[in-house]
Amino acid sequence: MLLTFQLTGRVTPKYIHSEISTGKRTERIGILKPISLIGVIEQGNKVYLDSTLSNQTKEVLLVNTLKITDREIPGKEVHVDTATYSYVYRHIMTLAQKQYAQKGMKNRHLVLQNYILPDTLEALMKEQEVDQLVVTYHKGFTRTKKNYANQNLKGLGVGLLTLGMYIPTPVKSNSLLHTWVLDRTRKTVAFSNVSMIEVDPTDARSLMGQLCELYQGLYTKKSADGVCGRL
Repeated sequence: MLLTFQLTGRVTPKYIHSEISTGKRTERIGILKPISLIGVIEQGNKVYLDSTLSNQTKEVLLVNTLKITDREIPGKEVHVDTATYSYVYRHIMTLAQKQYAQKGMKNRHLVLQNYILPDTLEALMKEQEVDQLVVTYHKGFTRTKKNYANQNLKGLGVGLLTLGMYIPTPVKSNSLLHTWVLDRTRKTVAFSNVSMIEVDPTDARSLMGQLCELYQGLYTKKSADGVCGRL
């Protein structure tokens, strides 16, 4: 399966949307197993889905998110059947499409501000006994060592032809994380954020750092020396 990825760029806004003030809170947090799509580049810049890496990364993201939400009332995984899982993600992806159809952060914020949690999701959260439901979408790619070396050599060749005026450098890897925190009490999206950085999307340590940035101000905080910790 051929995937489409943005091969450049870095973005980690403070947050796209937040209805929650910082500080000690006692919400019961449920975490739906993330969707993770990991691609591998073996030839040129064509990215092919690797199902094994995708499934492994999905588990890493789940475990790391559970660690981040391990508070006075620890977060827990929400177990649902396949049909319910698909429904939740279809609903969230439709919401994401509405967000990104808008130009500018202010208009995207308004989409979430005007969102009302449907009765189906409210009933699901009530049944699971959670006040917040964390829904996460992850997409990333990595190059094989051979491909990365070949692309670097091609870049050097272009550099020679342009007398060093232009030397393209291949992006070795990329990780995109987007999260939505649904809130049953407020009946809305209480928090949403996106992070896209050039790190190995399958590396547990890199993913923990990215999650820390993603949830900063909601579940996490960073010390002056950059160390991530829970709020």
